[in-house]
Amino acid sequence: MLRKQDLEMSYFAYLAEKLRRRGMRVEVASVEQSLGNDLKIAASSIVDLVEIFDGFKNGNG
Repeated sequence: MLRKQDLEMSYFAYLAEKLRRRGMRVEVASVEQSLGNDLKIAASSIVDLVEIFDGFKNGNG
C-alpha cells in the first residue's frame, strides 16, 4: 500500500530529476533517514537537518 507521504516524495523526486536534466542544481534539506531513495538519487546534494538540529542543542546554532 502506498502512503500519501511516499506519493508526495515521488512527486519531489520526479521534479528534482526534471530540473537536473535542465541543468539546474537541486538541493534537498531534510532529515536524511526520512528521504526516499528516489529523491536521494535525484537530488544534486542533501543537507541533513539532524546535524543542524544537533548544533542548536549544543548551543552552536
